[in-house]
Amino acid sequence: MPEAVLTAGIVCVIAALIGGGLKAFGIELPLIDSRSKKWFVGLFGFALMALYLTVPQESKKEREATGNARITPEVPPDGASSDEMMDEMRRLIRLKVKQEANVADLGTQIKDLETDYDTLKNLYDRGEGTTEERERAKGKLQKAKVVLDNAKTARAEGVQGISYASNRIDVLQKRIAERR
Repeated sequence: MPEAVLTAGIVCVIAALIGGGLKAFGIELPLIDSRSKKWFVGLFGFALMALYLTVPQESKKEREATGNARITPEVPPDGASSDEMMDEMRRLIRLKVKQEANVADLGTQIKDLETDYDTLKNLYDRGEGTTEERERAKGKLQKAKVVLDNAKTARAEGVQGISYASNRIDVLQKRIAERR
């Protein structure tokens, strides 16, 4: 849930900067034509991000219990018991499954962002409108590109996390097999 507050805050700030017409992270915001509305949406976004930063986050043990822990490079030492290694392997499998779902979701979001980017690019390339309108469209296009690139980076990092977890699971399986 806290990540949803942060995501909503980021989306609001981006929407205020580019004037709305944004569809990202499963949230769709219409065009914002009024300057006062843009300010309100931007301030609301900053308030959501501040809320995320001020509300205490759950501890590592709580995250592990709920399956929200990040994949970490910790592998039980060679002297660890088989039970400890099995526990770590189960944790990594849960995290890997969750990461795979996140990567799949990001793939869908990237497709949506690419569609939005292409639409903006086509509108800009047509060259219609006043110089001021074209400059605003160019700014929106550049900001949409940044959001798209950030989503692609997050997806690549997720794929890397999946690969890492798979490798650690293999190491644990081999260690457990050697003991039997």
